[in-house]
Parts: sequence; C-alpha cells; structure tokens
Amino acid sequence: MVTSKKSGYEGASIFLPAAGCRYDSSLLYAGSFGYYWSGSLGTDYPGRAWCLSFNSDDHNTGNILRYYGLSVRPVLP
Repeated sequence: MVTSKKSGYEGASIFLPAAGCRYDSSLLYAGSFGYYWSGSLGTDYPGRAWCLSFNSDDHNTGNILRYYGLSVRPVLP
C-alpha cells in the first residue's frame, strides 16, 4: 500500500502488488518484488524508462531497459 504525502492528496492510497517482472518468457521475482513503469523515458537513452521497484524492506527509482515486462498501474488524476 502506497499513501500520498503530496499536498491536496494526503491520505490517498493505492495498492501495488509485488507482481515481479517479465524477461523473455520468464516471470521473475513474483511475490517478492514489485516493478512499475512510470510515464517518463530515460533522458540519455530512449531505450530506457523510469520505474519504481520495491520489496518488503526498501523502494527505489531508476531507469531500466524498456524490453523488460514491468507492471503498469493506471490512476485517475
């Protein structure tokens, strides 16, 4: 569960399952890690895009090659 701290959206939350990711025909890390695409391409290399990754202990942002199959969680602004 992710809860917003942004002004005007405090307390709004969204559930992001630890769905893992796809690489070729393999499903990796399902149930342990979550990987979600953002809507932004990498600035130096358009073959990459920004994403959020997390497990039960930590979360990170970074950019990753776009051929990985990450989850998408659309939200209504």
